[in-house]
Amino acid sequence: MKLSKLKVYDPPMCSSGFCSPNVDPELVRFSTDLEWLKKQGVEIERFNLSSHPAEFVHEQVVKEALKHEGNACLPLVVLDGSIVSRCVYPSRVELMAITGITGEAQDKVTEVFELLDARSPVDADIAEGSPECNCAALPRQQSRKFIAGLFILLAAVSILAYAVSILTYEALNRNPDASKRTNPNMCASTFDSCDPSSCGASSPSCK
Repeated sequence: MKLSKLKVYDPPMCSSGFCSPNVDPELVRFSTDLEWLKKQGVEIERFNLSSHPAEFVHEQVVKEALKHEGNACLPLVVLDGSIVSRCVYPSRVELMAITGITGEAQDKVTEVFELLDARSPVDADIAEGSPECNCAALPRQQSRKFIAGLFILLAAVSILAYAVSILTYEALNRNPDASKRTNPNMCASTFDSCDPSSCGASSPSCK
């Protein structure tokens, strides 16, 4: 089966179409799709109004479209002398339908779309670039949770150590002279009343 020739007539732009620092992703996508069509055996010609104005005059249907609609009708896609798409760049699936590509190539594209549609809701929600996704923030959130948990742990240890020190201090204050009464030969001058029997005979404090 002989594939038809596809002609694309672009609106005025620089020769490459990618001169602006903000490249239109639709242009990138369409250029990729055209390259894919070439690999499938489709003959493609592409003309830019700024670089190839004569081609817009030679193709009668393009000339008539520009005459009645102006540049607003661009881009135009022409197949065998008939306009098959205007004002927008068709998708790959639409290009396949336009050029009559069927069989294995179309089956592969259909399979890809089915796989994309079969994604689970969770996968769809966290897909990169979706509004719900904040994938770059996940590591930061995990770090913050770890640091917060560490501070809580340190605070709990500090409170426990403070409580133990208070209990120890209170226990010592309840019997402050216990350490002094453990020595039977200690001079009675250290007590509130003198007990001569607890002092040595030569102690001047017990005389």
